[in-house]
Amino acid sequence: MPVVRNTILNFFGALIPLTVTLSTIPLYLKAIGPERYGVMALWWLALNYAVLFDCGFGRALAQRIGRLGSDASQQKANLLIVAFTFAMPIGVFGGLILSWVIRSYFAHVAILSPAVAAEIPGAMPMVLLSVPLVLALSLCRGFLQGNQSFWSLNILTVATSTMVQIIPLVTALQFGDSVVGLTTALTIAFAIAALFGLLLCMPNCRLRGERAQFLASFFSLFNFGKWVTVSATVGPLMVIADRFALAAFVSTAAAGLYAIPFQVAQRLTLFPAALTNALFPKIAGIASASARETSARAEYLLAWALSPVFVLLIVGVHPFLDLWLGQESSNLLRYVGEVLLLAFWFNSLAYISNNHITAIGAPRTVALVHLLELPIYSIALLFALPRFGILGAAVVFLARTLVDYMILRYFADFNSQGLLRLLLISVPLVVLTLATTAFADILEKRLSILPITVMFTVFWNSILVPSSERQYFLRILKRLSVRAK
Repeated sequence: MPVVRNTILNFFGALIPLTVTLSTIPLYLKAIGPERYGVMALWWLALNYAVLFDCGFGRALAQRIGRLGSDASQQKANLLIVAFTFAMPIGVFGGLILSWVIRSYFAHVAILSPAVAAEIPGAMPMVLLSVPLVLALSLCRGFLQGNQSFWSLNILTVATSTMVQIIPLVTALQFGDSVVGLTTALTIAFAIAALFGLLLCMPNCRLRGERAQFLASFFSLFNFGKWVTVSATVGPLMVIADRFALAAFVSTAAAGLYAIPFQVAQRLTLFPAALTNALFPKIAGIASASARETSARAEYLLAWALSPVFVLLIVGVHPFLDLWLGQESSNLLRYVGEVLLLAFWFNSLAYISNNHITAIGAPRTVALVHLLELPIYSIALLFALPRFGILGAAVVFLARTLVDYMILRYFADFNSQGLLRLLLISVPLVVLTLATTAFADILEKRLSILPITVMFTVFWNSILVPSSERQYFLRILKRLSVRAK
């Protein structure tokens, strides 16, 4: 039950910031206008990727602390202090690099009005200050995750996201829409959040280690973190590459259209991300056989819980896009939404294998798999986009996620019988995707078949999921329903 409870906490810890962000967008557009909001959006995006400068220490902290268990508070404190000692200078260096990149981008690539362009240089010192603060937050999150302090972790996540959105907005409403003022307010928000994160970690932060232990802790974190950094760089690159390639080989408008169903489908990874974040320290701290069993059970749970949701969306995505975007835009995305949903189904299952391999201390495997996939995926995109456009991008992404899932599951060493069952669970999703693309005209009134398809999926899953796992899931649901009353 702790894993289930922590998964729910993580899910809402991710959902609340998303809700806050969506709620503030119209307020920002009214307060500072589209151009300055575009600058801020790029600023937020750049700082989100600044965590790469922590050399994977945040993830390494979570894994190493998870392995230590609950009776090693001093060792945990040593690891945290070591991580801060080495990550902060790297953060300053990263801030210098990022400030140069952002300044060059706004000066030579982005199209800005003269008034906004003139404000950019004055905001650059805020980048230098923000990057170490972002890294400090990453380390605090890693420490809290490894310590399985998920209440504190999600309070920190929600507080950070809220402050990062609200403080610049209040600044704009009270003091004007200057980019310098907005970025200063953003830096203050990160500073408050970093201090709050340290306060949450503080009960375990006293360093009493010899120099040899200090260096040994550093190399332990670095050897793990360097591979996490590789994977954290290459993995997201493969997720965003299709939209940049569409803009280059088809059109910017095509990339914008494709991004709409892509982002809708990508939101479905909130639950697997919440589950794997809860599982990570548990897997890191138990024996390999038990870790495999726990991860395999989590994979079944994920497939059992999410397959009806994906079936519902595959059948309903085209009517939804018709309603949201209008029939003209929706027709340009015909079949794309269904294919992307199927892709993120396999991507969701791959979260478990990826998490398991990293948690047991083998991030090198994940990094090498992603390095192998990147050139193949890039070549496939270059071949498909000029010939098949948006649909070609979706099909290539689907192929990449399926291959990624199969390879990572092989290296996670889960049993092959479980793979067969999971692929059979995927059959309704594949059949529906093919049916809604091959027989779209016949299935124009597809909303009428929604109840039947969902009920059939639940029935199909009840046959394929082993009875022991089914009883386990039902016990979880029963406990949750009792607690909810």
